[in-house]
Amino acid sequence: MNESRFLKFVVFTSSQIAAPLVSFLLQKNMLGGVVLAGTYSADEQHFAAELQKHQIPCACYPAKEPENLKDTLIRWEVNVGIAFAFGHIFPASLIEQLELGIFNLHPSPLPAYRGACPLFWQLKNAERESQLCVHRVTTKVDQGSVVTRVPFLIHPLDTYTSLINVVANTVPEAMSRFVETLSSAEIRLNEELTDPSMTVSNLSEPLAPHPSAKDLAIDWMRMTPEEIVDLTRAANGVTGGAILYLRQVPVGLIQATAMTVPIYGTQPGTVIHVGEPDGVLVACSDGAVRLDVLTTADGVFGGNVFANRFRVDAGMRFTVPEVQQPQSGEK
Repeated sequence: MNESRFLKFVVFTSSQIAAPLVSFLLQKNMLGGVVLAGTYSADEQHFAAELQKHQIPCACYPAKEPENLKDTLIRWEVNVGIAFAFGHIFPASLIEQLELGIFNLHPSPLPAYRGACPLFWQLKNAERESQLCVHRVTTKVDQGSVVTRVPFLIHPLDTYTSLINVVANTVPEAMSRFVETLSSAEIRLNEELTDPSMTVSNLSEPLAPHPSAKDLAIDWMRMTPEEIVDLTRAANGVTGGAILYLRQVPVGLIQATAMTVPIYGTQPGTVIHVGEPDGVLVACSDGAVRLDVLTTADGVFGGNVFANRFRVDAGMRFTVPEVQQPQSGEK
């Protein structure tokens, strides 16, 4: 019988989504410390405070000079890294410093949806099943060998934020399988942990970059009601919502409902009803949608309140400008 390999992890993250990961490693007595990405977001700062509260060793990633992290990793006596919602590309020198390398938790059925925003694109494309993959980190984003795959479901009503919670709750099972594989292996090279059938090699699969302003804009002429609803779910949490334009001003749509109503050849983007009981209905390709919740610089509004506040009447049209500028604060 093979002896179990000693494992001590350093966690790389930028978000409290990694809390279940940290808790798992603490319970297994396998946590050396946590390296934060240095985004200085409210999410990251809250997580940093929690780490300090529980006296968990913590450091900030020196993005401009990653080699400066070397002494910290030596002091923590870690031999393997695990990244989750981290955002930086690791240099080869840092990957090679750790005896067993660095791995990443990626919420998509790799090689599909490689990139920074896999959950956004899976929601937008109305996927109903996905996987949380543990794969080897290389200098090429999300192209390392996959060690572990744990399936999870995407509910038709999931938003970006709710799906993040689903992924976080899947982490313990994925890590349990991964740790079992890694600790019992006699080999040292990460790529030897997988068989060829699990290697990420099909690079023609859909990618998952940060969504652009164009990706977020509602195309009334081409998008069906269901596609608009899926876009609003995908953008609810990762951005300020799907974007519609009222008098050339962008407005975020964070919840919508597909409606089965006759539109009688009405031009897509045209408001066909305002008021009770149906709310604000807008014609689109092959149907109509109800605008349930919208967000502007003035606040968050239900559909009817929004229409009253911003003087939206039946017959008005939402359009898509030919040249769209990124929203302020867009990632």
